[in-house]
Amino acid sequence: MTGNDSSTGGYLAPSPPPITDDVSLEVFLQAIVVAITSLPGNMVRPRWQPEPPNLPDYGTDWCAIGITNSTPDTFAYEDDTNVGAEQGGAEFQRNEVFDLDCSFYGPNDDGFADTLRDGLAVAQNREVLFLNAMGLVGVGERVRGSELIKGRWLRRADLTVTFRRQIRRTYQVLSFLSSAGAVSDGTHSSPFEAAAE
Repeated sequence: MTGNDSSTGGYLAPSPPPITDDVSLEVFLQAIVVAITSLPGNMVRPRWQPEPPNLPDYGTDWCAIGITNSTPDTFAYEDDTNVGAEQGGAEFQRNEVFDLDCSFYGPNDDGFADTLRDGLAVAQNREVLFLNAMGLVGVGERVRGSELIKGRWLRRADLTVTFRRQIRRTYQVLSFLSSAGAVSDGTHSSPFEAAAE
């Protein structure tokens, strides 16, 4: 059973409760791809959708994106200095590296893939990442591909963009504010009252 804070014992859940941010992260990344490539918003689509829409008309430039790999740092960091002694709590931080696979389709697939690659090299285009506790790790090579759809070969250029992001969660681990007691070295006893803050 999950407790509200560390005084109750048992498991701790983040406070406030975690929100599944998979969709919001992909929406955030989709906006970056749209802004840098100048493709229309409806032409940069999630790679996997519960109800896949119809493919754009043959000869249309478009892109499918999706997060494929996610590798967390081995060790997390716990900091109780920023949360405040009165409220209690510890901030949990972990860095994570993840890949965004981008597949560009259409007659200008190479050009749009290269535009995304080069646009991410511009510092101003990466500012939004910094403001959201993220950063660019690198952009992989452009890989030529094609797909046979409805009896026609569709050009495709694949590009993998690797990002790093910081994940922060707060757990209600209460601080130890004061104590009173006696200290003994085993042979002599001396009453000692201490208060620690």
